[in-house]
Amino acid sequence: MRSGFCMRRARRLSLGLVAVLALTGCSQHRHYTPPVDPNQLTDIQFVHYLETVPVVTFGEGCRAVLIAADGADRFDSFAARYAELERRGWVRDAWGLEADDLLDLGTMCFMAAEACDLPPSASSTVLGSWGLSDRRYAVRKAVAAKLVASGRTSCR
Repeated sequence: MRSGFCMRRARRLSLGLVAVLALTGCSQHRHYTPPVDPNQLTDIQFVHYLETVPVVTFGEGCRAVLIAADGADRFDSFAARYAELERRGWVRDAWGLEADDLLDLGTMCFMAAEACDLPPSASSTVLGSWGLSDRRYAVRKAVAAKLVASGRTSCR
């Protein structure tokens, strides 16, 4: 029964992941200014907005994960979204990420893997619990769960 729940959750996350993972970048901050303020968009408009920007910020990724996992974003600020994701264990304060930092593949995969409650590997259990390579192992879990295309292990 639990595996069916995870598969349904994984399918719900797929739409958000496809949009966000296709747009991730490697540099630290976005130099592109969107034509609209994404914080003023409805959830549906926001998901469509993600398809139009060349890169996605960590703050936008946090909102996308909450929309994909819960069906809606009931928070009105990055701080509230981050606090909720941290409460759920889907982000870690030790990463030191801010809302305007670019979202990388490992961070997105970590959030998605936690949201889908994917089972941890032995390596991720031991090293990930210390914060060592937790996002690297998350990419491997996401590939194994077919949330990310096989072979995609780094930013563009």
